[in-house]
Amino acid sequence: MQGISDRRAVLIAVDVFAAFVALIIAVRLRFGPEAFSIWEIELELPPLWLLALVFAVLTFGAFATAGVYRREMYWGLKTEL
Repeated sequence: MQGISDRRAVLIAVDVFAAFVALIIAVRLRFGPEAFSIWEIELELPPLWLLALVFAVLTFGAFATAGVYRREMYWGLKTEL
């Protein structure tokens, strides 16, 4: 039983990290090499890392609400994947 919860914790950590990195990459692709200075200085937005963290937490909340991290599988492994 412990292995299942450890696996779930790893999946949650990977999802949160992926969402965090995805937002930073998206901003970098959108604004180019000066992405971070444009984001904070010209657009007067909070630090990008803070918004990426909020985005990652919201992503986790949405996934958890949708049942992505549920313990049981409703379908077979192939369908789940």
